[in-house]
Amino acid sequence: PGGAERVVVAGWARSGAIGPSDSEFAIARIDAIGQLDATFGDLGRLSLAVNFDSSGRDEPRAVAVRPDGWIALAGFSGASENVSAGVVALVPPDGALAGVATATFRLGGHPTSFRDVALIGDRIFVAGRIWDGTESDIVVARLRRDLTLDPEFATGGWVRVDASGRDDRPEHFRPVGQEPGLEEGL
Repeated sequence: PGGAERVVVAGWARSGAIGPSDSEFAIARIDAIGQLDATFGDLGRLSLAVNFDSSGRDEPRAVAVRPDGWIALAGFSGASENVSAGVVALVPPDGALAGVATATFRLGGHPTSFRDVALIGDRIFVAGRIWDGTESDIVVARLRRDLTLDPEFATGGWVRVDASGRDDRPEHFRPVGQEPGLEEGL
């Protein structure tokens, strides 16, 4: 069984370290025979806390995996999506916590949450929502490998899309013209 038969699952796990709603990003890698892959993280699992605010609520909403094993997670950290920061985490192929990079974003100074992620070449694309206190709009950002906004994309690395009304939210996001994660470089 080769590496292509492994599966990565991402979600959140309650740790209770900060309070009853405390949650962390949680990742598990399952091998070809349906067992936790002991070569990844802590016996197949990894959890990480972002803790943007004192609520301790961290929730990934999307995961993408490159052919070379790098894992990107996108979600939010904060008491709710209306007061949150968007989060992107980049996890190395071995799942070592020391190799994880994270970044939080409040695009335009507004609460932001990410709901999908795609990896293309050395770029990370995320889509989500931005809340200005009155309405939410769709937001798309492009990040560089170091998890900074790519200034060559849109204005300052991100674009806000007012699709039709007061509550616009993306559910799915796919780049056009190539499959996500098929190029090397990350």
